[in-house]
This record gives sequence, C-alpha cells and structure tokens, in this order.
Amino acid sequence: MNCKNISSAWNNIEHWIDFILTRASEHQLACVRFDFIEKEQEIADLHTGDETIAITDLPYTINIHRMYRNELSILKSITSLYLSCRTRFRNHQTGNRLDSNGDGAAYGHALNGGAYQVWHIINIHNNCASLKNDTTGLFLDSDHAGGVCALPSNKSAHQICRFDGLRIINDATGRALDSDHEGKIGLLVRIYWQKHRIGQSLKWRKHWRMTVQLSFISINYLFLALPLTLLKVAGLIGIRHGVTSNLLEYSIFLNYCRVLVYPITLTISLPQVKQETNNILQAIRRAGTITPIK
Repeated sequence: MNCKNISSAWNNIEHWIDFILTRASEHQLACVRFDFIEKEQEIADLHTGDETIAITDLPYTINIHRMYRNELSILKSITSLYLSCRTRFRNHQTGNRLDSNGDGAAYGHALNGGAYQVWHIINIHNNCASLKNDTTGLFLDSDHAGGVCALPSNKSAHQICRFDGLRIINDATGRALDSDHEGKIGLLVRIYWQKHRIGQSLKWRKHWRMTVQLSFISINYLFLALPLTLLKVAGLIGIRHGVTSNLLEYSIFLNYCRVLVYPITLTISLPQVKQETNNILQAIRRAGTITPIK
C-alpha cells in the first residue's frame, strides 16, 4: 500500500470519527498532539523530551510536545505507516524552528517553522484536569506532570477528542481484531478466512485449544476494561466528570487487574499447563507429609 492510499484511508477514518464525536458536544475542540522530529534516529529518544507548546489560535487547539515511551509503543503500527509519508513544513517568512521556550510570537510560525518532519496524527489525550494555571490562563494537563494543555480557560474542560473514539472502539471490542501482541480473536478470523479462500473447511478439533485460549483472553480483557470504557463514553457524550469521578478509580483499578488475571486465564485455558501445575502442587504436598515408621 503506497502513501497516497494510506493517507486516503486514514482521512476516511478521521472524518468518520469526527462526524460522530464532534456532534456530541457544543465545544468542538480537540487536543491534537504532533511530534516534530528531524531524523528517524530520534524516534528512540523521544521519551527524553518534555517540551510543550500550546497553540490556541487555530481551528483545532493543538498541543505540541515530545512523546513518551509508552505512547510510542501504543502507536507503533501507525508510525510504521507514516514514517514514509511525513511531510515538511517550511516557514516562507523567517524559517524559525520550534522553540521550547517560545512566546506567543513564535506560535504562529510553529506549524510552518523550519524543515521539521512531522507525523501527521500522533495521538489525542484525555480531558484536561480542572486545574487552572494563573500565569497562562490555560488548564494544566495532569497526565504530563504540569505540561500546559492547549485549552483556553474560557472554554469548558470537557472537549471532544476524536481519536479517543478510536481507543474506545478498540477497548469496547476487547481488541478482538488485534493479534500483534496478545493474539486475539482476529487470529481465528484470519485462519478461517484463509481456509475459506482456498476452499478448505476449518477443523475446529485441531484448533480448539487455541480457540479456547484466545477467547478467554478476549473475554478477560473485555469485561475488566468495560467499566472504564463506559466512563469514557459517558464523558464524550457530555456527562459531567463529577458524576462519574467516584467510579473512575474503581474502573481504573479493574483495568489494571487485567495484567494480574492473565496468568490465571492462561493456566485455566491451557490443559497442559493446568496438568503441570497440578503435578507440581501434588509433589509439594507429598514432600511435606511424614509417613509413620512400621
């Protein structure tokens, strides 16, 4: 797939998400993150940067900063597509580059400054914290240790984040179509489709262990992440944060419990591992018993 087809497909997704989510609130704002880099080698070092610049005089409020390592891993697939499709923004007036300590005069040149290469779409973060910075008049972004979120103080702290919709769709489906890291139901769908293409029937007896394991993992992910997903949807459709704040901590806790439940899920879904575990436990019990001398 060439760059033109990738850009066209991504634009279709973007317009679709924008059509749904921007209708959910009267404040059609989004905090879009762009990461400006000069070389591909700098990708591995993005987590060391902490520059943040707020731009508020654009149709979409944009928060420009360097990405952290965990965000980079999440966007690995998008990065692989856009590394070859990045464009260069040039400043035809002064050629100024992005300045980490720049003032309002430099903001107008940020998008056109220098010869920076840019990833078109990087990520959109969650709603900003309702903590106002007295010096800048902007809300502080609690996710990035005091970084300034580009949301003017005269606007509501609730804003529409289009690509949060992509993340919600991903969470709500239990990552059923994602098999890169965790191997979900998408793997079974591909196997079935490949068999169907070559005219062969899928013999489930040969794949029942894999089917059970992937189904258990998907169900585990779906139910533990469902409360947090519902709260995200509630925030996007306009429900106030104060209404759901009490449930947010519990939903985040359940969301992180997926990591602890995965080993148990794998042990239950794999008969061989379950049998080996039972043999180890029986050996420990036998070693601890003392038989009487006859």
